[in-house]
Amino acid sequence: MGFYCLLKALGLKAGDEIIMPAYTCLVVPAAAVRLGVVPVYVDIEPDYFGLDVNRLASAITPRTRAIMIQHTYGWPAPGVDQIREIARQSNLPIVEDCCHALGTRYRGTHVGNFGAGGFFSSQWSKPFTTGLGGMLVMNDAALYERVRKVRDEEAGKLSPMMAAQLAMQGIVFETLVYPRTMTAAQRAYRWLGKKSLIAGSTSQREYVDMTGDYLFAMSEVQAAAGLYELTRIRIAIEHRRRLGLWYAEKLRAAGWDSPIWPAESDVTLVRFPVRVANKAEVLRLAGKELVEMGDWFVRPLHSHLAAQEQFGYRTGMCPNADRAADEIVNLPTHPRVSDHQARRVVDFLERVGHRPTHSN
Repeated sequence: MGFYCLLKALGLKAGDEIIMPAYTCLVVPAAAVRLGVVPVYVDIEPDYFGLDVNRLASAITPRTRAIMIQHTYGWPAPGVDQIREIARQSNLPIVEDCCHALGTRYRGTHVGNFGAGGFFSSQWSKPFTTGLGGMLVMNDAALYERVRKVRDEEAGKLSPMMAAQLAMQGIVFETLVYPRTMTAAQRAYRWLGKKSLIAGSTSQREYVDMTGDYLFAMSEVQAAAGLYELTRIRIAIEHRRRLGLWYAEKLRAAGWDSPIWPAESDVTLVRFPVRVANKAEVLRLAGKELVEMGDWFVRPLHSHLAAQEQFGYRTGMCPNADRAADEIVNLPTHPRVSDHQARRVVDFLERVGHRPTHSN
């Protein structure tokens, strides 16, 4: 919703194009399509899963009106300096998807500050949570006022029932969701969301009905939860940074490919991505053995609720994105993961996972 507001405030309209990486959550291109804006997918760089700067210039057309970069899993977008220069030469604004990357800095600058604005997620699996929702940051006062105008004119108010439901879901998450229960909780969450029995991150209706209600303001309970979460965010960021470095060291020592830590960067990973040749088997056995293991992304435009083809992506368009979706599992970094549980995850991966035979 923040992305939608930002695009509208930037003046994008039906028929305009926005360039974005072909490895993202389906809600991102869906927000653009809701405005009639056409997503133009660019393949990803295979180590850090962000838009490949070497493919960017050829994707720009006379209808291009913006470039979206994504800090995938929390890695700073690769080639951000070159992307900014290309955007400057083409007079195009940059929009940043920072949903995975709260706490990540490049050359001392926090992500979200390299373009016109950046959007962050506070859905329950992200670095801090309000249950559902997010926040949008901007670097221009006039743009900020235009965004506020869009929000004030279009944002509806959550019903008391929905606000109460979100509050209850937050209590359940805090009480019951831990590494050993995460796989079952995620499956239940997706199933209940698909059946519209809980407030899911999105709904099938949003992908089908592009004219229905879309923008909603955050409830007071969500806002209070978010403010509380931000009081302990430093501890969470340090935990994620430490665990990310530990995973990289242990996996590299065991012979797994692991990206070199980006230079001049403080990286806060929402999940630690690892390539395996037997993704389905790893996920199945992880659930059976109560090992927390994530499936992001199930396809290049990640969603269990809608087909990516209806948003303009076809298998084969971007081979690196297709391969990443086929191979990537991800390891937990959240504060409930103890050192013992992290060792258990790595031991499981070494025992069950098969290394891909190709190299990046």
